[in-house]
Amino acid sequence: MKPENYSFLINLQNYVLIVVLRTIYDFRFIIKKKICKFKIKNLYLFVIE
Repeated sequence: MKPENYSFLINLQNYVLIVVLRTIYDFRFIIKKKICKFKIKNLYLFVIE
């Protein structure tokens, strides 16, 4: 295994890790927004009644 190959692998690994983390983060953010909307909607209905 040549050193440059090794560094390439490490970079690839870091890149994949970053992409996965960003995806998870975005997903959590979207879920939070949906839950928030849902709660606000329920609160609104509750106030109307």
